[in-house]
Amino acid sequence: MRALFTLTKRQIVDNAVYFLAAIIFSTVLIIAIISITLSEDITYLSLYTVSVIVITPILFGIGSYILGVIQTCFDRTNGVTTVLSVLPVTHVRIFLARLIPGTLIILTLLGPLAITGAILWKFLGPPHWLYYDWLTDTFIGLSLSSLACYCLGLIAARRADTFASALRALPLVPILILLIVIKGFGWPLLAVLLPLLAVLLLRCFEHDSNRSMAIITTGFTTLLLLSVPLSFGRNFSDELLITKIKANTNVSPSGLLPLEFENDPNVVKYSTASSRVSVDCWRRCIVRHLFGKHWYELFDNFEVGQYFLENTGIIQYFESLERGRRFIYSPTLFGRPYHVIHLDHDRGLLVYYRTIVDRWDDEFTWHWNEVVTLYAGPNGASTIPDNTLGRFVSPIVNYRFNYIFNRLIHPPTCIIYDEDYRCFFAVDFKNQTVRRGPEVQDSSFRPVNISPKANSVSLGGGFSRPSDTYTRRGPMGALASSGYFPVVDQSGQIYLLDPNTLELKGPVGHLPRPKTLLGRASSKPIDILDYFVRLVAIIPYDKRPTYGNFPAYDISDKTGEYLGLVAGSLSRQGLWTSVAVFDKDGKKIKGADSKSTFFDMPGGPALTITKYIFESLHPPVLTLASFFTAYSFEARSTYGALFLMPNSFVAMARDYEGNIFYMLLIVLLLMLPGILLAGLLGWRIERDATTIGLSRNARRLWLAGTLVFGLVGYITYRLTRPKVALVTCANCGKPRRTDTDKCHRCGSKWDVPELTPPAWRVLNGAE
Repeated sequence: MRALFTLTKRQIVDNAVYFLAAIIFSTVLIIAIISITLSEDITYLSLYTVSVIVITPILFGIGSYILGVIQTCFDRTNGVTTVLSVLPVTHVRIFLARLIPGTLIILTLLGPLAITGAILWKFLGPPHWLYYDWLTDTFIGLSLSSLACYCLGLIAARRADTFASALRALPLVPILILLIVIKGFGWPLLAVLLPLLAVLLLRCFEHDSNRSMAIITTGFTTLLLLSVPLSFGRNFSDELLITKIKANTNVSPSGLLPLEFENDPNVVKYSTASSRVSVDCWRRCIVRHLFGKHWYELFDNFEVGQYFLENTGIIQYFESLERGRRFIYSPTLFGRPYHVIHLDHDRGLLVYYRTIVDRWDDEFTWHWNEVVTLYAGPNGASTIPDNTLGRFVSPIVNYRFNYIFNRLIHPPTCIIYDEDYRCFFAVDFKNQTVRRGPEVQDSSFRPVNISPKANSVSLGGGFSRPSDTYTRRGPMGALASSGYFPVVDQSGQIYLLDPNTLELKGPVGHLPRPKTLLGRASSKPIDILDYFVRLVAIIPYDKRPTYGNFPAYDISDKTGEYLGLVAGSLSRQGLWTSVAVFDKDGKKIKGADSKSTFFDMPGGPALTITKYIFESLHPPVLTLASFFTAYSFEARSTYGALFLMPNSFVAMARDYEGNIFYMLLIVLLLMLPGILLAGLLGWRIERDATTIGLSRNARRLWLAGTLVFGLVGYITYRLTRPKVALVTCANCGKPRRTDTDKCHRCGSKWDVPELTPPAWRVLNGAE
């Protein structure tokens, strides 16, 4: 231990300049963060801020990698490694003496940034009840990523002869940083980084002579680093296909209205039930803000941005940090009450906050005054989180209630279903009351969503009335509230909830199964990317309410006659939609599926082939595993998958509804290019392994590994291939190894002529 302490202290002294560089760089970033915090608008981010956010993690990784390379090359150039090798110091201690200063340099760089961020977040950030704490996850994620890049630098420098040759592996650093984009922060990132870091450290600790360990660690590292660009390429191709296909479908006439209204002579447009993919997204505002007047020129090029950003792990991570939902209640033009509702999981209570927003932009900030706080539990509501309120155990909360033009027409009332109580609750924060409904008798009922409108983010649609020639108004009346809330359970069944009595009715329909490339997908909410439910009710025109001097077309506080519902679903790939119409008794009337295919739009064939190539480069064993695990993951989380491909063509074969033999045949045909590539690479390895004289068992293992892992196995072989000297065999004329007695090609002995010294000597002549 004393020797380790001495070596570490000496290494810290030698690396003092790197500590100074880390302090300077950290100071510059702290100044940038403070300036951004004090000057930036929270609604829009400037190009400067976006550049800092994107470039900084990459610079951390590059700097850590170069630090590992410099440490190793410096010790080798100055003879430190050679001197220590002849002293009674183990290889592990030598590596630890190098690893400890490197880790301290990384913490010297990131530690002050984390402390500064925590201070700014404490005094200038939002209240603790508005956002979860993200600084810890970010600090841990960036620290482990930088440490992994540092270990890559140590390994690359140990294998390379010069500093320049060690930098050839520098492009691996941005690939490793892409893990943050794909996985986000928190446990999804740690589940990948921790095994990678363990493998890299094990590779650094072990000698190169341990070939088995070198092959295993190199193989895992290759698998991970190759999976990142393949996953990124697949997802980007998927998003481009989504924006180009724009899968839409509709049913017209819908079948919900009597034929006398549909066939009215004045009707120019039948009633329509539709389902459409929505491309527009608020994140385009960022693009508009960054590019200003050029935004309209770039509009079409950034259509892919919505899906690509929404489904990346980094966006999903920060979305998950926001507590509850925000609402604005606008009874007057000025002084708008601003509401925030969230579920406190620690207390098991629904928490309600309200303040007055005087300016429009204030709703996007958190500098609020006079905040009113209320707490609600199963037993009542109060201004104090008392134990008498009870506790919600596993609630499903509906935050949406009485919307008009994205504003509340009344203070929010929440509907909650708790699986432990097996009943619905209605929480009225205005009157501070909690109503409890009757117990649900169906034991299989497991709701996942309660909403008066939809659960859609990327999918829109609904119902439109028939319109006549002159007024464009339907002959039957205006759309109105049905008086019910649709409730979707985990099986895809749709129920109706009466918000007044909190009684459940149904099922009155189900989510449609999207028709995919090879069959029909599952209709469970967890298995589809998005869905919506629209309840259809009609009210006569003379009963429409008015707001000021303007009639409220299609929006009514009064309850109309419930006619049925329209349900739509979007496949987990985001490429196909389906719509279904159900009458008031829950009987399916009509349905339709989108007709778009990969080859119907410009650029579709090229994108499809590109996506298929990315999938074929994936290890065959993982491609086959993707088929069996296609529906084992939530649809939205599949975009963060690295080793499996739940949205691949092979995984789509699970939707095939025919004979299982034909299903497996389709899987083999889809995997054929990847299998052929693995066979070709295995043949090349077999030939090269025979040339350098590997044993038959070793050749068989390499061949089997390449057939199973494909390109990963081939790259691993090339990186761990033994370096041997070959000479020409005098018997067979083929290259043979010099470290064996017999030729590994023909088995002949190597007769090396004996170098006997001559009997005579040349001596100095007589002087």
